[in-house]
Amino acid sequence: MPQIAWVEWVGYIASAIVLISFLTSSIIRLRLINLVGCGVFSAYGFLIHSYPTGIMNLIIAVINIYYLYKVLRRKEKYTIMPTQKSDQYLKHFLHFYKKDIKRFYPDFDFAVEEEQISFYVLRDMVTAGLFVGHLLDENTLQIRVDYAVPAYRDLKVGKYLYSKAGNFTKQGNITTLVTYVKDKAGIKYFKAMGFEEDSRYSGGLVKRLAETYTAA
Repeated sequence: MPQIAWVEWVGYIASAIVLISFLTSSIIRLRLINLVGCGVFSAYGFLIHSYPTGIMNLIIAVINIYYLYKVLRRKEKYTIMPTQKSDQYLKHFLHFYKKDIKRFYPDFDFAVEEEQISFYVLRDMVTAGLFVGHLLDENTLQIRVDYAVPAYRDLKVGKYLYSKAGNFTKQGNITTLVTYVKDKAGIKYFKAMGFEEDSRYSGGLVKRLAETYTAA
């Protein structure tokens, strides 16, 4: 059986990377992975002297860079919109994303009560995520759900959510946020948002707020 030349492996790897890029739901991740794939494919094209292949993929790589630059430079408008228990949109949202939410929050019972702190995070007036939490005491809020829809899982929603004091001012003076998320992806996400392990909350990740989030 003839051995495959190393240059052919470059082509196979480039093809695999491009295919993987189309499996991600995040536009930014898609373009980043596709950029790498097209760059490798371009190199492959030039290595085998297939100049149309090399030039075409080089152009696609440049196009990816251009749109990534536009996306990353664009200033997006974020808005917090409170939910209501009788909110029909909330019922449809929870039903539509039920299976996906269960992946990250298997213990969530999909009941959002009036006394809980719950709101949508809108990104350029499009629903990008849902937050649900309840007070353990007057200063501590436990996160039941911090969910971003698949198209907006680039950490921007979370960074906005945990950097604005006004996002947690429905009631009380909240100084501590705690989550008991268990899956690896969830733990990685919350640590990226500044949450840390705390012996006072066994099994939980905690974020101490820089300042007291006082209710309006």
